[in-house]
Order: sequence, then C-alpha cells, then structure tokens
Amino acid sequence: MGEQTTRQKDGSPGYKDILVLLDHDKGCKARLQRAVELAITMDAHLVGLYASLAPEPAVTVGLERIVASWEAEARIRTAAMEHLFHELTGAAGIRAEWRCVIGRRAPEFWQQAHYVDLVVAGQEGDRGSLASSTGLVEKLLLEAGRPVLVIPQHGIKAEIGKRIMVAWKANRESARAVNDALPLLQRARQVDVVAINSPPGEAGEGHIPCADICRHLVRHGVQAEARHIVASDLEVGDLLLGRAVDDFADLVVMGAYGHSRLREIILGGATRHMLRHMPIPVFMSH
Repeated sequence: MGEQTTRQKDGSPGYKDILVLLDHDKGCKARLQRAVELAITMDAHLVGLYASLAPEPAVTVGLERIVASWEAEARIRTAAMEHLFHELTGAAGIRAEWRCVIGRRAPEFWQQAHYVDLVVAGQEGDRGSLASSTGLVEKLLLEAGRPVLVIPQHGIKAEIGKRIMVAWKANRESARAVNDALPLLQRARQVDVVAINSPPGEAGEGHIPCADICRHLVRHGVQAEARHIVASDLEVGDLLLGRAVDDFADLVVMGAYGHSRLREIILGGATRHMLRHMPIPVFMSH
C-alpha cells in the first residue's frame, strides 16, 4: 500500500478526488472501508455523501406522527454514519469531507459526481435501500460522466485491484472504461483482458481479439494478457461472472450499456446482469 501511494506522489496517474455514496444499507460500512483504502492508495481527497430518504407513507392517518418518528430515527442513523466516516478517515490520515442530505427528494448525485474523478456506489440491495429505490447506479452511469466503482451489497474481504479482469469489446464504452481504469490497472499484479464471441478481423478487433488493446495497455505499463472465449450456450453476463470467479479476480472492468438503455432493459444485457448478480466489485464507464 505504501509503495502504491509513493507511485502516486511520484506522478503516475491517479484519482485526485473520490466520492463515496453512503446510506443505511447493510453493505454501507464495507463500501466506506473500500473507499478509504482506495483514497489511501491514490492519495486522494474523499467525499462522503450520505442520504436518508423518507419512505412514502402507505396511509395518511397519523402522518405527522409517522414523519416525526422517521425523522428521529434518521437523525440517529445519520449521526452514527457521520461518526464512522470521521473515525475511519481520521485513522487513515486522509483528506476527507462529509456531506449529508435528509428528506423526501432523492438528491441528484450525478451532479455531485461531475466534480470528482471516481464514484464509489453500492449494488442495488433490499427494497428501501437508496440504490434500489432511486435506480441510483444506472442514473450515475448514464448521467455522471464519471466512472463508477460498484461494491457488492454483501461486502468483500479481498483488497480491490490486485487481479483485474477487463471485459473487452471493441466499442466506445469499453475503450472509455479501460482508459478510466488506468490508475487501477497500472497498480494491478495481474490483468486479464477477455473478449467473448468476437470474430477476428471484425468490429475493430483486429486479427486477434484483445491483442490491440493489450498492446495499448503494455505501453502504459500494464502487463495485460489477452483471452478470447467462444461460447454459445451461456449468456454473456453469466460467462463473465464465471470467468471472474474462476480466475480469482477481485475487480471487473467493463463498459456499461453498449446497446441502448431501452434495449438493455428489455433484453437484460450484460450491464444489468452484472449489477444484479456481481460477487465482486465492478468498475463501469459509459
């Protein structure tokens, strides 16, 4: 960890400011811990944005009492999360900033994301969680103009970014994701670039799928290996997840919404599949 921070201070690319989205979901503490670790690695300023949204009441009888009860609980949860944020960032010795939004209207997180290099968000979880109730991750991917690192709801034990799998397709979204993830890819011990069902010589892939992007990464100091997988009996999302688990990857880098969002919603799509079933963190750009 110390060596990586030194490399950052010596001028290698990195994320200067990171925004972590916080709520009362059960995976929030693990998400915050990973964001703190990443801020240490990158010598970055960490912004913690906490949101607690009031549920829509099912009945209007006794509405004032319901609202008052929720506000009291919200104050307790907010104070606890703020204490945890300052405790973890203080112990880590990083530059940190706390922001808080409480109310009925979901804040437009993607506007806050315009002013940072990377957003750390949580996977959609139980009903009532911030990400699930607002479609937060999808909105961030489409509106923020910044990469989003999504942390699984159940949390993770391994350090992020030692063994990275890049899900490659020769399109704009994949190219953007690889470029946005360079600070992580350059610090990884192993990077596998995987293309699935990419006919050689077509769609900008060159004669050997993944070879061109691997050569590009090598020029940036990334020791990447190319893999091409042909499969007809599995969905792409399932295949990517299976490959990541088999290779002991601790992070997947991929482009988001290579098709239109409407088509992804109707047909499923690798993006939505990964967001729903991810067992490890996923780094996405659109």
